[in-house]
Amino acid sequence: MEAHVLTRLDAIDIPNDTREVRVFGVVNNEISRLPHLLDYHRKLGVNRFFFVDNNSTDGTREFLLAQKDCHVFYTSNSYAEATYGIKWVKSLLDLYGENYWCLIIDADELFVYPHCEKADIHTLCNFMDTEGSDTIYTFMLDMYPKGSLAEAICTPDKSFLEITPYFDKDYWFVDRIHLKKKKPFPAQEVIGGPRTRCFYGNQGETSPAYRLFMHVVERGIVALRKFGIPFPYIRLKATPLFKVPLIKWKRGYAYTASTHQMNEVKLSSISGALLHFKFFSDFHARALHAVKSKEHAEGSIEYKRYLDRMDGVGNLMYEGSTQYTSSDDLVRTKLVKSSPAYEDFLRSKGLL
Repeated sequence: MEAHVLTRLDAIDIPNDTREVRVFGVVNNEISRLPHLLDYHRKLGVNRFFFVDNNSTDGTREFLLAQKDCHVFYTSNSYAEATYGIKWVKSLLDLYGENYWCLIIDADELFVYPHCEKADIHTLCNFMDTEGSDTIYTFMLDMYPKGSLAEAICTPDKSFLEITPYFDKDYWFVDRIHLKKKKPFPAQEVIGGPRTRCFYGNQGETSPAYRLFMHVVERGIVALRKFGIPFPYIRLKATPLFKVPLIKWKRGYAYTASTHQMNEVKLSSISGALLHFKFFSDFHARALHAVKSKEHAEGSIEYKRYLDRMDGVGNLMYEGSTQYTSSDDLVRTKLVKSSPAYEDFLRSKGLL
């Protein structure tokens, strides 16, 4: 059976209305996160959700099937064999997302952008249409609690920010190192945050020479393994902290590494963020599952690193920890950028 074969479970009509903004994602045992995920993005203006349920056993599938704006597709196939869900998501994007603005997110992510409290996602997409852009550069902002992770219990009746409201103010945006003639897309990567501070201290070095050295070492290790040489994989840096999740989808577009990289399209003049809520009380259990299941490939090595170092971390707070109150916090700290054209567009709509 092909890894991208999905079985649709819902019977809800899917209108042919390209004015809709649609969310796509893969879920597995996310019952504690889904109520807030849906509520947040509905309020942002999302019209419809398409989820691949990868064999959930905690009521996730049943919960989604009870929602009037959710379409549910089931598979028990391997997440890793589906290129970490990308084959599944791309098949749905090609069927239900062509010429639509589509937001591809995980169950622990909330999409934010400048003035998102005043300007809904339709307004953002209208602006991007006027400037002729196809997607928006978005970085993953890891959120964490003030105290112990053990006390940061995610329950369906609480917002994510109520539980884990803090983020690091120290990040660096640098050009990505590459050894090929064609530049990678997006061209910038993000360095910093609690994962770097607590688990990848070596990654805090931002000089081009050091990053090139690390890149060559990692690529060399990958090449050895591809040629069948049993070299132990050593992950030298955390998962990339950038994505391009909001995109006006067209057939022929393709993500090459989850939603972190894709074939080149036109970026918006503004940027956004995905508030990333990895650090709840179940972090240890989920990391352990990722390591045991081996469904995350290189990512399982990253989770093993978390498990090996978590006991020595305590909590994730430091002197630069900042409490999130709105998207203005990210613009002010230059983690997210606006543009004069965007500001003028919002003024013309009476939103500023």
